Amino acid sequence: MDTRLVLALLFTTLSLATVASANEAYIRVIDAGGGLCVVARTPAGSTFVYDAGSRTAPCIDSVRELAPERTIDLLAIDRIDARKLDDLPEILAEFQVREIVYNSDEVSSLIAQTSAVARQVGAEDLPFGHSFDLGDARVVYVAGWQDGADTRGRGEPRRSRNFERAAATIMVQFQYGPHSVLMAGASVGSPQRRPRSCRYGERIMVENSSHVPIDSDAIVFGAAHMSACFIEAVSPAFVVAGHIGSEFEDRLVTAGVTRANMFSTTFDECPQLGSALDDSYIPCRERARDDDVELWLPHDGPLRAAYRRPRFVRDAVRSSQGSGSSEQPPPQ
Repeated sequence: MDTRLVLALLFTTLSLATVASANEAYIRVIDAGGGLCVVARTPAGSTFVYDAGSRTAPCIDSVRELAPERTIDLLAIDRIDARKLDDLPEILAEFQVREIVYNSDEVSSLIAQTSAVARQVGAEDLPFGHSFDLGDARVVYVAGWQDGADTRGRGEPRRSRNFERAAATIMVQFQYGPHSVLMAGASVGSPQRRPRSCRYGERIMVENSSHVPIDSDAIVFGAAHMSACFIEAVSPAFVVAGHIGSEFEDRLVTAGVTRANMFSTTFDECPQLGSALDDSYIPCRERARDDDVELWLPHDGPLRAAYRRPRFVRDAVRSSQGSGSSEQPPPQ
């Protein structure tokens, strides 16, 4: 396809991008390639960032757009790996962070080298259910572990180190008005082996849900590895995940999620992305930043979700790029 036509499509899409109204909170889930990044902004101008993207698709571009004041009210680093740590220094160099929540010594060491953070707190020092006030919204710390091995309960077998590293995560619920979005990171049960059972981190959250509710209008990431037990406990109307394969799609449909409300940040690109939590790694070719997803949380009315760029624009961009995408490195 002609490059000029692709650029014209992109310009038109960006210029027509839907913006939140005066009574809506806005969340953008960035297609960060091999990383994870969610940026939220409330009507009053408070900003929340969940994780820090990856070098293939820096989270900072959307943070600049949605936090033009160069201030982040709350930054939560879900779990640490080489890609996310690479992006975090750039965010800290450019933005003032009022509060940061983390669960690794690497992040703590990085924070010690900057004056950009007003307050820092290790997730291990927070009780499940702790609430962060964002003025017209709030973020609830649902659960988190510095070592994924801590999620293993009685009778649950020890998993691979890759699995335990992925389960070292921070999970929060963003709340605005009557709506909530669960940001579940990479914490998983064991759905590949027992798809109906809540195990490991899932079991802990479900058992604790009478004290720290997890039912949400939408769930972001992590969901591609969630068991039917956990999906039913969250009861989301919308799911935003990495790859959504046919088996997981059927699981979501059974739990009451319509196919129209399932969004993948690796749409039609990475059928084997979920293998990152197995003992072996299967390379994946993924074009970053072409499958961003937007969520609108109105104070009155239903939550809405959509891809940031229409399907025909995403297809046109891919056609113009051909097969020039780079292969993602194995998870660290």
